[in-house]
Formats: sequence, structure tokens, C-alpha cells
Amino acid sequence: MTTGLVAAGFLFLVFWAQQPEHSLLFSRLSPEDSSAIIEKLKNQRIPYELTEGGKAIMVPAERVHELRLQLAADGLPQSGGVGFELFDKSTFGMTEFVQKLNYLRAMQGELSRTITQLEAVDQARVHVVMPEKTLFKEDQHHTTASIVMKLKRGRKLGAGQVQGVVHLTASAVEGLDPENITVVDIHGNILSGGGDSGAIAKLTSTQLEYKQNYEKGIENRIQTMLENVIGNGKIIARVNTELDFLQEERMEEIFDPDSQVARSETMSTDSSVGSQQISGVPGVQSNIPEAGEQIVQKSTPPKSSRTNETRNFELNKITRKIIEPVGRLTKLSVAVVLDGTYEMDGESGEPKYIPRSDSAMKEYENLVKSAIGFNAERGDVVEVSNMPFDSMKVWDERKAMEADANRLFYLEMVKYLLSGIALFIIVFFVLKPAIQWLISLEREVVSFQGPKTVAELEREMAGKGEGEEEYEVEKKEDYRKRVVEFVTENPQGSAEMLRKWLRERTV
Repeated sequence: MTTGLVAAGFLFLVFWAQQPEHSLLFSRLSPEDSSAIIEKLKNQRIPYELTEGGKAIMVPAERVHELRLQLAADGLPQSGGVGFELFDKSTFGMTEFVQKLNYLRAMQGELSRTITQLEAVDQARVHVVMPEKTLFKEDQHHTTASIVMKLKRGRKLGAGQVQGVVHLTASAVEGLDPENITVVDIHGNILSGGGDSGAIAKLTSTQLEYKQNYEKGIENRIQTMLENVIGNGKIIARVNTELDFLQEERMEEIFDPDSQVARSETMSTDSSVGSQQISGVPGVQSNIPEAGEQIVQKSTPPKSSRTNETRNFELNKITRKIIEPVGRLTKLSVAVVLDGTYEMDGESGEPKYIPRSDSAMKEYENLVKSAIGFNAERGDVVEVSNMPFDSMKVWDERKAMEADANRLFYLEMVKYLLSGIALFIIVFFVLKPAIQWLISLEREVVSFQGPKTVAELEREMAGKGEGEEEYEVEKKEDYRKRVVEFVTENPQGSAEMLRKWLRERTV
């Protein structure tokens, strides 16, 4: 039976060694690409293996690079769609409608291949709708597109990456605007578009991400600070922020009435020394030239002067251009829940909850306010409460863990005990009898009176006289005959003696 198993194992190793080593040709293939590649391999009679549910193809390792070049020349894989290689072969008699349709198919396929090159994207499909051109611009419809993406397991695209896909598609298609592109995943979740313009959708997702990251940072700041004081798993912190994302730009001109500066000054002075007064009889007669000379009386009126002074003042003016920051914090609300302390109840054997003191809670509240930058004028709210957590579940899990630890300990002890018993049985019931049998066998071999060793014969020859030389030669001849007879009759004993002689010579 043992010989048969050894022979079967040897044959299996020989068969396995003769099998060719397979390497990956392509992975993440669509069903269309897999069927097309398999058909090519069958035509060339190349062995292959399908893995990953038919999405990966394995071929002999020495032909991987050759096959990749051949399939690339044939336009495979196509990633679920055709590209501009659709126009490699010209077909006579193709109508304009079919040519436009092929161009649209090729463009969609090329965009799908490009989007699939992203590290987080597993598969992508692009659908483009290009309306016919009309005579009047107001009757022209916009070009639209939709993108469906299947992401790799555990991966996701950020808002910036989604917008990158949107603008990539808009730049590749004539007349396509980013706001007319809708991006969804295989679960139907809208990643971009869906009625909002691209800029507004991008701004909204960025605002939400900024708000979540800001709140998460404050929560981590509170939690890491208090966990070092009261212990891990005994604090829950939640933060809600109100952020002003309104981008405001205003100009201000401020005049200071207390700081006046003379800008210009004008002064004029008029003065008169005296004048003549005309007197006579009023009426027509006095105005006729022939009526006689008018009587003119000279008089000296009082001197007069007039001064005009104009001063223009300029007020101090400050001009400011103010751009309000985007994402300004307007209100901060923080809620912190702390667990109390526990001690074992001697009667029930269950943990007993002990609330924290008011002074300790006040200190914790002050720590939280200092950590978040509390501002009462801004309307910030901080609530720190103390209440028991659901510790019974933790207590039950602790008991279960202790029971599992005890069970593993006992299993280890039983394993070591059984190993000791097995070792005892092997030593005293297997090894000890075998050693005793070997010792007895060695004693039998030693007690056997066979021919003397070479060392013994040399010592005897050294002690003999010269007169006994002929007798020793005859004795040596008789001894050789006896050795030949002994070896013939008892080969096993002869082998044992030879081994003993060799050991003596080595020593």
C-alpha cells in the first residue's frame, strides 16, 4: 500500500511539473471582451483558464507578451465599447446617418476608455446626445451627456475628481457644456448634475465637505482631550456649525469731520474814497441840453471798503475695499456627553453607576469652551451632560471574553496534558522496549566467540618466539578457513563483527 501511494505521488508530481505555468493576460474584462478574446485563443489553439468569474484570462506564461501584442493589433480589449478603430475599415455605400452614428459610438467608446483609466473607476459608460443643427439659434437644443461609473470596491471619487470627469467630457464633445452633464454611479446616486449647474453643484458639494471636515476636526479635538482624562469610550462629542458661505465685496468711504484741511482760499477787497452828486430841478426841463447848465454840487461822502473771503475745506476720507471670507463661522453648537464612574456592588455583583460631581462637570465645560474658542457674543452654545452609558452590553461582552479566555486556557492545558501522556506512552511503551531489544542484540553479538581481531592477533604475534613461526603459519591458515566457514554459515553475525572492527579502527 505504501509503495502504491509513493508511486501515485511521484506520478502526480511528474504530471504537475509538465503542466505549463499560466500568467494573467487581461483582467477586469467585460463579457464582450472575454468572449472575443476566447474566440481568438481557440482559433490559435492556445490553452487558457478563466478566473474571477470570467473577468480574467490566464494563458501560458511564455506567450503572454506575444498574445497581448496580437490582441492589441486586433483592437482587443475594447472595454465594453468600440473606439475610433471603427473607421479603420472603410465601407463603400455608407449613408451619412450611419457615418454620424458610428462617429457617436466611437466617441462614446473612447470617452469610456479614458474614464476607466482612473484608479478608482472599474467600469464606465458614456451616452452623448447631439441634436441636429437647426436654422435658427433659438430653436437649437443643447448637447447633453450622461456618465455611469462603477467604482472599485472600497473606493470613491471626491468632488474634485467628479468635476474633472465632467470637464474632461465637456472638452471632448463639441457644443457640450459642463452643466449639461449628469454623472451617476451604479447605485443611482447622483455625483454631479441633476438639474443644478456645474459651478453651483461643485460649490455646494465643496461647502458640505468643508462643513463636515470643520465639525469633525472640533469633535476630534474635544474627544482626544477628554479621553486622556476620563478614559477611552466614555465620551461622545457632537458639533454643529453655521457657516456663512456668502461671498461679499463692498466699498466704504469714511469721512472724519474732526480733521478738516483747507484745500483752497480766495480773498477780494473793494474800497471807495468819494463821489460827485448832481443836483437840480427834477423833471424834463433839467434834462434838456439847452435848458442851461445843471447845478452840480460837490460833496465828500465817507470812505467805504468791502472785503470778500472764500475758503474751501476738505474732510479726511478713508476708502476701504472689504472682501468677506467665504465660510465664516457665525454660530457654534457643541454637545458633549460624559459617562460616570462605576464600582462593583457587593450584593448583586453588577457595576453600580456613580455620577460625576458638579465641580468636575464645570471644569470639563470650561475645558471644552477653551478648546473650541467659545464666543458668547457670536451666540455659541456648549452643553456638557453626565449620564450613564449602556455599559451592560460592555459588561456582558467582558464576561463573554473572560469565559472565552478561560475556555482557551483549559483547552491549552488539556492539549499539553494529552501531549505529555502521548510522549510518556511513546517513551515507555515504544522507545524503551526498542532500546532494550537493541541492547540485548548487541550483547548477543559481543558474546559470540568469533575469530580474534587484528589487534589481538598482532599482540599475540609480538609475544611469540622465532621457533614457533611455522606453527603460527599453519595456525593462520587454519584460522582463515574457519573465517570463511563462519562467514558462509552466519552472514549476519559477520556483518556485525565487520562493523565493530571498523568502529575500533576509527577510534
